[in-house]
Amino acid sequence: MDLSPRGVLALVHRNTDVYLKTWKTNFLPPLLEPLLYVLALGYGVGAFIDELEGVSYARFIAPGILAITMMQSAFFETTYGSYIRMWFQKTWTR
Repeated sequence: MDLSPRGVLALVHRNTDVYLKTWKTNFLPPLLEPLLYVLALGYGVGAFIDELEGVSYARFIAPGILAITMMQSAFFETTYGSYIRMWFQKTWTR
């Protein structure tokens, strides 16, 4: 493992290049996914559900949708990269 300043700078440069090429894929789906869920579940299904203790169904379900989206995104980001490195790239041995 190369921990020299030159190696670290090369890694940072590589990660910056990758991010700049894939920023739309990394930024837009996590932003749009909870909005679509709130529209579909909050307002679509919410039209059939009465208010819960004076709160509309969309306002009731929105915090849960945001929380599950954050957890799902974090889980995917950590496990998918590990899986690819382990299974396809054979970076980690079994």
